[in-house]
Amino acid sequence: MLETTPETAHQTTLNDLLASEISAVEIYNQALPAVEETPAVAGELRRLLADHENAVGVLRRFLHLNGEVPASDSGIWGLGARLSQGVAKRLGMAMVLRALREGEIHSQLKYENLLRQVLEPEDPEVIAFAARQGVIHQGHIETLAGLIESA
Repeated sequence: MLETTPETAHQTTLNDLLASEISAVEIYNQALPAVEETPAVAGELRRLLADHENAVGVLRRFLHLNGEVPASDSGIWGLGARLSQGVAKRLGMAMVLRALREGEIHSQLKYENLLRQVLEPEDPEVIAFAARQGVIHQGHIETLAGLIESA
């Protein structure tokens, strides 16, 4: 069995976050057809999707810089996206928005957990990224709450 060191635990967490962000991209892409008839909502979801796509790129770069192989897919986190193909439109906009909000809350907690871990002092870029992502996810949660209220 491999021993987990603070360094490998940190890298595993980054790969876990990457898989989660890849899953978010998949889920937002699946959710868009459910809201396509409401251009304002679709526009907001595209904006949130772009944030997740950006996070995927940043996390991949961090992992490459650490000499790690980044996750190439969403792994177990993508199970929900694969299961929801075609289901999003049938659920309706309000249910889709609620599900997205729950996913954002879960992701925000993951970034908060990363910040609570002992991070290497020479990783200020990772720390700043995780803190920024926490704020971004909070914004996503608030945006989705507003969309749910108006749905």
